[in-house]
Amino acid sequence: MVLPGELLDRPYIRDSLVYWLIEQLSTNNLLSRVHVVINNPVLGPIPYEISEIYPLSQHEYPEPVPNYLRSLSRHLLRKYLAKLRDRGFTDAIIVVKESHEKLINEFTNLGFRGMTVLEARTRQELYSLIPWIVKEVGGIQCSNQM
Repeated sequence: MVLPGELLDRPYIRDSLVYWLIEQLSTNNLLSRVHVVINNPVLGPIPYEISEIYPLSQHEYPEPVPNYLRSLSRHLLRKYLAKLRDRGFTDAIIVVKESHEKLINEFTNLGFRGMTVLEARTRQELYSLIPWIVKEVGGIQCSNQM
């Protein structure tokens, strides 16, 4: 599961939305089924567990984020997701701040069995997606549970 870093406070692990998501996954015994990653618009993918480590939570970047930095971040995310796929992850849920057809095609061609790309332009929209995301994670069939 990938969340857009632009909509979250740093350090990500202390953000109320991330905390609520992790709590919901844990309460429903789903945390072992999912790897939560925040896609920082400059640094790329950051697993939520290590988001407090310097410089992952203590940096500044220009807003709006220049396109070359966004491109680099997407490239790093694609590489990261490919590694996860190679390690046995079969499904991906990616929430992006702005969806573009090219971006969606980049992610859907990574070879996951199930790929969902959602758009959340605001923090409130991201908040509203959390119950749906938790429900979707609950429906993913894990190889160790078959």
